[in-house]
Amino acid sequence: MQMKALFIGQSYIDITFVTDHMPSGDEKTVARDYAVSFGGNAVTMGAKGLLWYDESDAERFLPALDVPDRLVIDTNGAGDIFHGSYVYSYLIDPDAEWEQHFKFARAASAHSIQHLGNEASLPTLAQINETAARFGERRQTPVELGLVPERGKRPTKPATLRR
Repeated sequence: MQMKALFIGQSYIDITFVTDHMPSGDEKTVARDYAVSFGGNAVTMGAKGLLWYDESDAERFLPALDVPDRLVIDTNGAGDIFHGSYVYSYLIDPDAEWEQHFKFARAASAHSIQHLGNEASLPTLAQINETAARFGERRQTPVELGLVPERGKRPTKPATLRR
């Protein structure tokens, strides 16, 4: 299979597809269609975690790793490292669940934000494993994720997560 990737970026959100067929249409339609066909597309939200549609069209959520603010040095390129890492993970083990690929990539990008500059932030496999073992998942409330308004405030956007 010839692998192609389409990167759709808007503000601080990236959507990536790994497929042998390039999608067409608007972003939402493309994300849904390819989720059902291939799985593996993801919307990264930095410290808020990751959303993706699995093969059954269910929306899934993976929290970010809880890297303390005092350790965050440079977030430039973290999304690129995330996407490159899950593509790498997929190519190494295409039969693994997407959640496993995303957990690998989450650890790679969590390593990267602790280093200054793109070259210094590229992790080795050992550093990815160390980061995954060192940090637990970030605990976030529905208010912090923007799923429900703060008490006494009206919602500004619809909920996006279904469990």
